[in-house]
Amino acid sequence: MKTNSLGEVAFFVRGVTFKPSDIVSGNSPDSLWCMRTRNIQTELDLSDVWSISRSHVKRPEQILQFGDVLVSSANSWNLVGKCCWTPQLDNEATFGGFITALRADPARLHPRYLYWWFSSPTVQAAVRSFGRQTTNISNLDIHRCLALNIPVPPLEEQRRLAGLLDQVDDLRAKRQQAIALLDDLAQSIFLDMFGNPATNPKGWVIRTVSDLIESATYGTSQKAHTAGDFPVLRMGNLTAQGRIDLSSLKYLPTSEVGERHIVRKDDILFNRTNSADLVGKTAVFRENTPMAYAGYLVRVRTNPQNHPEYISAFLNSRYGKKILRNMCKSIVGMANINARELQSIRIPAPPLKLQQEFAQRLQATEQQRAAHVSHLEALDELFSSLQAKAFRGEL
Repeated sequence: MKTNSLGEVAFFVRGVTFKPSDIVSGNSPDSLWCMRTRNIQTELDLSDVWSISRSHVKRPEQILQFGDVLVSSANSWNLVGKCCWTPQLDNEATFGGFITALRADPARLHPRYLYWWFSSPTVQAAVRSFGRQTTNISNLDIHRCLALNIPVPPLEEQRRLAGLLDQVDDLRAKRQQAIALLDDLAQSIFLDMFGNPATNPKGWVIRTVSDLIESATYGTSQKAHTAGDFPVLRMGNLTAQGRIDLSSLKYLPTSEVGERHIVRKDDILFNRTNSADLVGKTAVFRENTPMAYAGYLVRVRTNPQNHPEYISAFLNSRYGKKILRNMCKSIVGMANINARELQSIRIPAPPLKLQQEFAQRLQATEQQRAAHVSHLEALDELFSSLQAKAFRGEL
């Protein structure tokens, strides 16, 4: 397949410069949107967009165009080069100084083909390796990026390859939406069965968490290692969505793990120290194989009259999150909620039978979710394979 240097078929446009005091209301006359690094996610994230005066745009090409590839050009070393596609926008927009727009020469390169090439793992790794490090910030080396070789088949072939990748990506997006809907369904089931805990419309007896549990125990302070016999769960293994992620584990020698620091199936893990946004992450441990847990976690073991899935769902509800945010204390830049404070939280106490019914319905939802996650993983593998083959001329 014919190749060109990227600089022969595309070009970079540097973003505009402005000060924080230049940010204006989106309703201000003669203002326009200004994208920044936080807007560059898997897709362009428009949930928090700044506006600035149009006077900061010094050149016409600094107006964002449909099909531009927005590239993070000044970021931490592992995020520099991160990119996203620019869809059709409702508002005129530009982009800030930490962002660069990669724009295709339409006579030679299809923009969507360029996006899939630049976002491929191989190119992203190369772009990242070019980064010029300053104080904690890596800067995109535009000259080395422009020297990268890009396969350039005829435009019609580029459209076909981009369309093929788009089709599989659409399937991935639909699967992700289904997973998100199932996550919302779990919260809906909780509210349907127990009511909003903020108002307690079903009149459940109000107790404290300590009344519903048998123990709340801190994890081990032993330093874990990348290899060993006994897996150790750390605060990074708890997700903000109330799940346990086993993709990155550390280990301890079995001889250093006592029963006090072992988590077993149906125990609850609570993250007692983290940033203010993440402190209080809570999840039920559903694995059959016991593991150890680290000191920033609290193991909560429920008593026989209550179900761990109910307590975990309560702490993960919007009301529960609000309580946790309001009660955490800031210590040396980190937020903290200790085990005693956790046990003091007031919680409605519905009958055990209803809690068990909730757990059964939650389990059915989790089974559906697991099937969708498995399909999504298969689609991700398929997409990666197609993406690699597309730019090797094998499709």
